[in-house]
Amino acid sequence: MLIPRKKEIFRPNCKPTEDSTEGRIVLQCNPKLEKDGKVFTGERPTKIIVEGGRALIIDDGGITEEMMEKLKKHIEKNSL
Repeated sequence: MLIPRKKEIFRPNCKPTEDSTEGRIVLQCNPKLEKDGKVFTGERPTKIIVEGGRALIIDDGGITEEMMEKLKKHIEKNSL
């Protein structure tokens, strides 16, 4: 008998803000993690500045450490 895999879905939901410039992108993210039938979100939007291949977190939005790690990986993967 196979044990069903626990499903985990991460959605970063990031959008650039009007504060972005040519060499600097300011992202506002509303990350959502669906895990074991529960949905985890932050208390407020997470704000991140991406500049020169580096990301600086301005406001973590009250998200969990696990969600922050997933968000960092997403930004690193998509900003190369």
